[in-house]
Amino acid sequence: MSVADSLKNIFAKKSREADPSVTRDLSLGMTDGASLAAEAGSTLEPLDPDSIDNIDALEEDQAELIAVPFLGNRTTVTHQRILFTLLSLALVVLGSVAIFAVNQADKVAQQVAGTGQSLMQSQRLAKSVSQALIGSPQAFPDVKESAEVLARTVRGLKEGDDALRRPPCRRNCVPTSTRSRP
Repeated sequence: MSVADSLKNIFAKKSREADPSVTRDLSLGMTDGASLAAEAGSTLEPLDPDSIDNIDALEEDQAELIAVPFLGNRTTVTHQRILFTLLSLALVVLGSVAIFAVNQADKVAQQVAGTGQSLMQSQRLAKSVSQALIGSPQAFPDVKESAEVLARTVRGLKEGDDALRRPPCRRNCVPTSTRSRP
């Protein structure tokens, strides 16, 4: 037995139990009015074959109806279409949120990397300056390189830098050791 048949049986039992006015099953050959007239003892003319086919088709349509909470009483195919559409929509929303979150995380990671690099360059610059004051000739190129990299990194954090893939900083993200003091 398929899952759809199981659901149909479960929901069909509940709908019969919920409707106390249904006390007997209707015959396939008679409509509701015909069965009442037959109980009263009156004679009826036989139904034409076209109306019997319509009744059979109506009963088959009624048999395929399934009541699902929040979706109502519809056929299995209609429920599948609705649920597939909702699933597709949910996957599109989930994908959009995931892409947005990854982009935001990348931007934050680039800013953190820039902040870390500027801290490292400021420490390297301080070391190179102290070596240059002592008179070490190899410290002068290090001072120049550290100062250039530090300046480029700080500018990239403040204004953004496409080459370094850094968006502009919206908050106070320049380290305190590299800020100019008034």
